[in-house]
Amino acid sequence: SRLADDLQGAMEGKTAIYELPITDGDSLFWVQITPLRKGDHIIGGVFTSHEVAQRLEAEHELLELTGSFETAFTKAPIGMGLVALDGTFIRVNPAFCRILGYTPEEMANVTYNEMIRPQDTEGDLMYVGRMIAGEFDSFTKERLLLGKSGEAIWVNLASTLVRDDSGQPMHIIAQAQDISERKRLEEELRRIAEEDPLTGLANRRRFVTTLDHQIERCRRYGEKAALLMADLDNFKAINDTWGHTTGDELLVHFGRVLAGRIRVNDLAARLGGDEFMIILVGADAEGAASFASKLMEHFDTHPFESQGAQLSCRASIGSTGIDAHTISTDQAMFAADRAMYEVKAGRKS
Repeated sequence: SRLADDLQGAMEGKTAIYELPITDGDSLFWVQITPLRKGDHIIGGVFTSHEVAQRLEAEHELLELTGSFETAFTKAPIGMGLVALDGTFIRVNPAFCRILGYTPEEMANVTYNEMIRPQDTEGDLMYVGRMIAGEFDSFTKERLLLGKSGEAIWVNLASTLVRDDSGQPMHIIAQAQDISERKRLEEELRRIAEEDPLTGLANRRRFVTTLDHQIERCRRYGEKAALLMADLDNFKAINDTWGHTTGDELLVHFGRVLAGRIRVNDLAARLGGDEFMIILVGADAEGAASFASKLMEHFDTHPFESQGAQLSCRASIGSTGIDAHTISTDQAMFAADRAMYEVKAGRKS
């Protein structure tokens, strides 16, 4: 029997540990046999036993917890992964793979740094470094990750640093929730709130806000800028003669030309009807007047084509400078509007 074998082992100088049921079979004990020696001879043994019911219960609870974790990890609707400190993925769940388009096998050969844009790398490394330094245990950021096919995917990424018993960093638990649809809706709402639906240019609301900020920069930092007001001289006649569809096409055409002439930091907007305004960042009054003159010349010499006909699309464009002495947005817009009407009057004479 096992008991006899273990007794023999103890006589040979070994220590045996095993589980032994008592006679009624209701309890279970750990039994340890340790040999007693006198000189080179073994003269007996010491039996110690510990009831293992509590141990077995703890093991059972651990197994249940482990099973629960595995189920939660595997079936979680959000992406979960263990990431080594060097950015390699130790393990990921199916949701993480679905978000990024990888298989679990492919994820083993991809690092986190390969999934983020180069401009985000420095910031993420800083946050991880601060976690390792003990400034905080976790952080959450909205982040663009690059999927397998190269598309950018918006996720809400929560990262938590796990340490061992001695406090040394082990790995990072990453949780990623796909928020691409939410971001799409946010962008759509922003576009509706800030964009003219006909021309795609900025609307009055966005324009006024941007002009407010530009005037403040001119006051605070001494920047220069210019404001232009444009009005189509014969828009009403075209709209009345050719119909509103042609009139809308003309406005879209005019807006497209404006957008193609300005720089990235400038802004073109449709305020309403056939009134358009432009902010030229860094331009002085002379530069703005030259810009306006070239635009008017373009529209004078390039008729607008609609329904097989070439329609004259003349425009009057006035400009004014913006500097540290500009009082307000209303003042700047009034000055540009007045300059535009002076140009319009001059073109009629």
